[in-house]
Amino acid sequence: MNYNIWDYYYDSPLAVDVCMLRIEAMPREYFCDWGTALWYQCERITDGKMLVTFTGGQFRKAKNTQYILEFTSQDNGTLVHMRFIKDLFSMSPLTLVTDIDLFMMQKLEARRLP
Repeated sequence: MNYNIWDYYYDSPLAVDVCMLRIEAMPREYFCDWGTALWYQCERITDGKMLVTFTGGQFRKAKNTQYILEFTSQDNGTLVHMRFIKDLFSMSPLTLVTDIDLFMMQKLEARRLP
C-alpha cells in the first residue's frame, strides 16, 4: 500500500455495496466520545468510489474536510482507502483522524490498518 501522510486504509467485514449504503443512509451523522453529533455529506461517484465531506458537529467548528473513499472487495469484506482531497482555505485536514476512526467504526464496523 502506498501511503500519503493524510491517507488512511480501513478494513471492514461488510460488502462494498453495504458500506456505501450505510454511508448514504440518513441521518448523515456519527457521534464523538462525548455523545454529541458530528456531521458529514456524501456523494456517490461510481459503484466503488464516494466523496465524503466532514462538516463539523454540534459543538465543533465548521469544516469542509473532503476525502475520496475507494472501496475494494476482499474475501473477508472490504478494504477502504480514504484519500484526502482538500479542506477550507487549502489547509491540511481539520478533521481529526480519531473522528474519522469513529465514523468508520460506527458506519462500517471498520478499523484503521497500520
